[in-house]
Amino acid sequence: MRWQLWQQNSCPSIVLPQRFSGLLSLPRALVRAQPHGTGGERAAMSLQNEVTEAHVCKSQEESIQSAEVLSVMLASKGVRARSIHEQLDGLSLSTIYCLLAALMQCLSLASLCVAVSLLKWVAVVQYPYTRQPKRWVTYNFGVPDVMEVYETQQPNGTDIPEVHFFPNTAFVPWFISICFVGMFLGFAAFLLDFMEIEILGKHKTAVATSLHILSGIFLVILIGICCWCFVTVNERIYRDDLMNAELLSFLGESFYITLLSLAFASLASTLSFLAMKLSRQE
Repeated sequence: MRWQLWQQNSCPSIVLPQRFSGLLSLPRALVRAQPHGTGGERAAMSLQNEVTEAHVCKSQEESIQSAEVLSVMLASKGVRARSIHEQLDGLSLSTIYCLLAALMQCLSLASLCVAVSLLKWVAVVQYPYTRQPKRWVTYNFGVPDVMEVYETQQPNGTDIPEVHFFPNTAFVPWFISICFVGMFLGFAAFLLDFMEIEILGKHKTAVATSLHILSGIFLVILIGICCWCFVTVNERIYRDDLMNAELLSFLGESFYITLLSLAFASLASTLSFLAMKLSRQE
């Protein structure tokens, strides 16, 4: 009894702050982690789990801080990101239409990107393929430009001079510009359906609807140019100098994918127009 009282008086207890409590538990855990059977292994596993949980908590705090910094930066530039409650709870009908329009515009933009990447607007092939002489067609942005004739039976390998499908290829830069302008307008309309810009105010839905409609108009122009190229190539094939060449022309995959893109853009324009009407009524 006296020995216990002497220990209590001579060795007073020291209370450390909470952030230093881990330093005391760490040696105990290390001692328990010594190879004394399954008990040491369990202690080591518990220590590893504690360290993992600490790293997860730290990463969560950093993500929250980065989200707060992003919201402050957007607010300083006049752009307000929608909160979680605005996105999930209590969505109005006009907001739902805006989100559906953004979805349709995203599909239209993806289809147009695929069509441009394929570069197969109009194709010309020789039928049957084994026919001699061989005719090779070179393309300019997916449109037939020059046809060269290659005769394998002759020593020099040439037979007839080059044949041009178009007298002038000045339309190709305009063709390329229309493709990329349509992609830019679709991307801008897609962003406006998600972000709220204070400068535009109530006119935000009207501007988004205009961009949707302009994107569809440029797609119609693009399809019209494809049809004009197809008709021009057909007229060139059935002239007297190429009547015996047995060439076939047809619209490529890019043309049909662009039709799909136009369908999605039309749906996006309709939904955006309905959203604009409902927002004015609200």
